[in-house]
Amino acid sequence: MTTLNRAAAEAMAGLDIHGLTDVTGFGLLGHSREMAMASGVTLEIESGLVRFLDGALEYAHAGAIPGGLINNRDFVASCVEGSGFDELLYDPQTSGGLLAALSEKDATEFARRYPAAYRIGHVTERGAKPLRIQ
Repeated sequence: MTTLNRAAAEAMAGLDIHGLTDVTGFGLLGHSREMAMASGVTLEIESGLVRFLDGALEYAHAGAIPGGLINNRDFVASCVEGSGFDELLYDPQTSGGLLAALSEKDATEFARRYPAAYRIGHVTERGAKPLRIQ
């Protein structure tokens, strides 16, 4: 959210991108749902690997959450398997971050080219739900 997408997009040049979206008003889980549903797979997200802006968790836990988060949660929750993750994964106040699905080889190459990138999960065959949060 603090960096433009241009450098990340340039670092992806020539890689085999299976899915890509910018995470905006539907939050990480809303966009993850769309990718999983369109591809017929399950995205397994390790919630502990997701990075938040400094102070975001403290504000959210103090009750400062937008109505859009509730709307996103109401829309996406039926597609999510797992519990105990932070509800900020539904937060619509995101802008600029990219969610990309790449092969293991290309993900490694992308991380080499663009060190700010990090992994938050992986893709599996479709399970009971399109999203599994751990």
